[in-house]
Amino acid sequence: MAGVKVLVTTDGSNLSDKAIDTAIDLTKQLGGELIGMTSVVGEAPTGGFEAEDAAVRDRLAAKTRDLLNVSWCSAAIKEAGQKWLDTMNDGEANGEAAKAYIAALEDGLCTVDLSQAFLDGLPADSGQARLAVYALVNTLAGVDGVEQVQLLVEGAALGQPLSPDQSLAAPNQAP
Repeated sequence: MAGVKVLVTTDGSNLSDKAIDTAIDLTKQLGGELIGMTSVVGEAPTGGFEAEDAAVRDRLAAKTRDLLNVSWCSAAIKEAGQKWLDTMNDGEANGEAAKAYIAALEDGLCTVDLSQAFLDGLPADSGQARLAVYALVNTLAGVDGVEQVQLLVEGAALGQPLSPDQSLAAPNQAP
């Protein structure tokens, strides 16, 4: 089943770790591509992450280090993420750093890194391709806080960030 994409979301909990393992197994069985997504809802802890479970802290720190090493990560996110890492053992300073880090991550922009196969699979007709792209953009923009979507293909930006455009909804869908 080439071209199958499996989306798994995680919140850092033990249960979501099991979901990741299951998604990995399913993706291997189907011969597809695994796409991971994580989100945090709510306010950053005011006392920082020093009071959090050590395993959760370690996972968050590891994911942050991974993020800081990708080429497309913005300078603002890298700076805020590094400050968060540097203050992990200082409750009050880490609480403020966590708020700044979350603000830098959110900032209304959702970045999606697509495979070359996605781009190659777009319809040849430019109007149909535009509808397909905006189906993705409009769906993601429906998530609270997402104002624009930056599409990447294999880590390279595919133009400028896109704002939702409900006039480009498929004809059989309500805008």
